[in-house]
Amino acid sequence: MKLKDLFKENNNLILETLIKDFHNTNKPIAAVGYGILMLFHAFEKNNWIFSKYNLTGISINEECREVYFSNLPFLIEESVRELDGNFVAQSNPNQSFAIVDKNVISGQNDNALLFVLNNFAFMITKQFLYNL
Repeated sequence: MKLKDLFKENNNLILETLIKDFHNTNKPIAAVGYGILMLFHAFEKNNWIFSKYNLTGISINEECREVYFSNLPFLIEESVRELDGNFVAQSNPNQSFAIVDKNVISGQNDNALLFVLNNFAFMITKQFLYNL
């Protein structure tokens, strides 16, 4: 079974609808670490809506250090690439690393949380001010 089919089969319709709505209306979307998994639910016409986006999340380097690594059904980094996204990660997981691509802000791990929140707040404020 292909990864795309796995996500489509186990799809959360509410989450999918919410993400698609935010994406289609250009509202900011933020994910940190494993939170990037929520984006794997958003497909339109059999294509992932975040293909070609630069994204980050927990890297293979970080996942392989987890106790439950051998039980993971897939790896986030490989999944983003398989779905035709561009996964970028910092080699030192202790440094803060985040990416902003269009309306999506993604942070590699908890160290990037402050950066992601600041950018998310900025995007919301900017959108609010321009819509007055």
